[in-house]
Amino acid sequence: MEAIGKPFEKAGRFDQQSMVCGQCHVEYYFDGKNKAVKFPWDDGMKVENMEQYYDKIAFSDWTNSLSKTPMLKAQHRNMKPGQRAFTVKQRDLYRLPYAKSAERRRQLYTDHKLVIRLITSPRLVRTAIPRTSCLAKVVAERKQSINDLKIKVEDQLVHAHFEAKAALDAGATEAEMKPIQDDIRHAQWRWDLAIASHGIHMHAPEEGLRMLGTAMDKRRMHAPNWRACWRPKASPMKSRSRISQPKRKPSRLLA
Repeated sequence: MEAIGKPFEKAGRFDQQSMVCGQCHVEYYFDGKNKAVKFPWDDGMKVENMEQYYDKIAFSDWTNSLSKTPMLKAQHRNMKPGQRAFTVKQRDLYRLPYAKSAERRRQLYTDHKLVIRLITSPRLVRTAIPRTSCLAKVVAERKQSINDLKIKVEDQLVHAHFEAKAALDAGATEAEMKPIQDDIRHAQWRWDLAIASHGIHMHAPEEGLRMLGTAMDKRRMHAPNWRACWRPKASPMKSRSRISQPKRKPSRLLA
């Protein structure tokens, strides 16, 4: 948290509670030979900032076998995606039951077993959702809108990987494929970060839609340029237009 100017010691009580959960429910990677846990927040916490950081250090989690694109895999993500458009914080949405310490009877600790506080908490409804709204309807509409866009992005990503493979098989060069692979990498990273935040429709629906929307834009950016990389080998067969067609006999009309 010090890397983004929010040291734990100076945070308020409620923010500290969210930070405790965020130790695991957060994007991270293993850095260096010692595989030390590192948060990619040096350039900021937004999806574009983490994307820029990973590109700068040339990090990838795996390489797609079709498109040969170095990919990023979003981790156990839930804590404040991008720090934008937050409606409900984790500590407000989930109730962590308390457990007493065996050594210190007066010391209470929070249990890891989560209980969602949708309808059971009047305080949540009062502070997080407008009183005139039906909470269940709001959650369902947010979830549906994100799921609809998610499916569209997934369809485009599948096409992108197969189209990249076709271009590679046709002889596209590394230089020609680089900008296309970069967009595939960035588009899937943004899609993954959005859907890996399972509760994003409740925590940050606008940010979830924004990430999925920019993922779609990344996928479409190079769509008109696929033909520049697509150079199929010449077929030994004559083209269909040059093959002489048999002459048809004139039909006879019946009297």
